[in-house]
Amino acid sequence: MKKKKGFTLVELLAVIVILAVILIIAMPKISDVIKNSKESSLETTAKLIASQAEKKYTENQVLDNSSTIKCSDVVKLNENDYGPCKITFDDKGNAKVSIVGKGKFAGLQVVDGTKDSAKASVKEDVVETAAKYFSYEEVEGGISIIGYQKGVVSNVEVKDANKCKSYLQSKFTGLNEGQATTLCTTNQAVDGLTLQQAVSKERIPSSDYETAGLKVTYENGGGTDVVIPSQIDGKTVVAIGDYAFTKRGVIPTLTAYNNDYNDYKVSLLSYNSNNYVIKSLSAPAPIEGLGITSVVIPNTVISIGRNAFEGNDLTSVTISSSVTSIDDYAFKNNPNIVITNNSGIENTKVVWENIVDVMSDAVIINNNVISIDSSKLGN
Repeated sequence: MKKKKGFTLVELLAVIVILAVILIIAMPKISDVIKNSKESSLETTAKLIASQAEKKYTENQVLDNSSTIKCSDVVKLNENDYGPCKITFDDKGNAKVSIVGKGKFAGLQVVDGTKDSAKASVKEDVVETAAKYFSYEEVEGGISIIGYQKGVVSNVEVKDANKCKSYLQSKFTGLNEGQATTLCTTNQAVDGLTLQQAVSKERIPSSDYETAGLKVTYENGGGTDVVIPSQIDGKTVVAIGDYAFTKRGVIPTLTAYNNDYNDYKVSLLSYNSNNYVIKSLSAPAPIEGLGITSVVIPNTVISIGRNAFEGNDLTSVTISSSVTSIDDYAFKNNPNIVITNNSGIENTKVVWENIVDVMSDAVIINNNVISIDSSKLGN
């Protein structure tokens, strides 16, 4: 009987090499298929949100309902795969959706997607705001941020003249089309006010830059999109102090003894029997925000102080699992805010009505996402 021959070592190696070559050729194709599938899925979601948002917009117009339309109002999103989501409308009710992916969509985003067209792109890495724009004081375990320098407006660029003109005419009573055109296409003043001055004086708030077709650049400051670093000067950021991101916060360019208390928190020297001590003076009401549009809070932060972000233009904030306490009014007067709470703080209306300072019936809690029904504010 003839003995069967097996594969030789050379033959086995040849097979392995061939399979490896096939794998090397196939892997990029497989990766591309997976990547394209994820992008397509995120794009479809953005289109669906835009389509449903426009229907909701029309419904609200009929019912004379002026409440802000949020992504969670029109589509149920898996919080593990979708991050911040924002809807904006033009004067005709056409919706644009910006949404950031996480989980299986991590690293992708859609910016200004519509019901007919949405393009997923790679999300740029988050860049921390420079440490020099924060003031802090040392506390147990690290430091607490007690102020922030937004900076001054150095340039206002009109990215979309039509949006700019439409916005100005709707925003400023008595401004005609010719005057709006002058402001949006030249550097000339209208009634003694240039477009840059209107932005600097916050007559055009930071939350409206996109709607107004503007790109605003700040200098000597960190701007309105804030990414708080986890460390400053080698010290861990463990807290955000009272009034830190308001005009009562101590900004880096002011000294501790500046007496400009109309705008900023100050201190004076007071004498007692032993020595001179710093005595704080409270700023006059109302508490004004800095026009902060977005903030990323590091997962080193344990506590957020009273009125810390009051009066800003925040739309999306994530509270990390490290946070154990948020004081009253921390996010007061941010009517369009959506807070994702990953901390152990209770998701109850009693707790969050104090943090956002609105009555319980205006607080909306969907799992761990807290938002505000603006139609019920002031009721």
